[in-house]
Amino acid sequence: QAQQQQLGPADGNVSVVALANGAYAVSWHLGSQIEARGYDGEGDYGPTTTVAGDFVASDSAGHVVSIYDDANGNAVLQHYAMTSYFALS
Repeated sequence: QAQQQQLGPADGNVSVVALANGAYAVSWHLGSQIEARGYDGEGDYGPTTTVAGDFVASDSAGHVVSIYDDANGNAVLQHYAMTSYFALS
């Protein structure tokens, strides 16, 4: 039977990245911010956290990678460790 899980208010792009052991990370746009939340595959992994960019992949360490444009127009990748929230690794 399908389950529904609510991310929170959103008004733009939603990105989902699969992680190890059935976990996944989700980012979505809300106004000028990008919000994120991690899930362990069975339920809520942690609180909503503001991140710099859209989630695009996971790296070899199992961290979530986001991408965004900086003030100079350069594309930047940031790597987040998913603990009880997303922390820059």
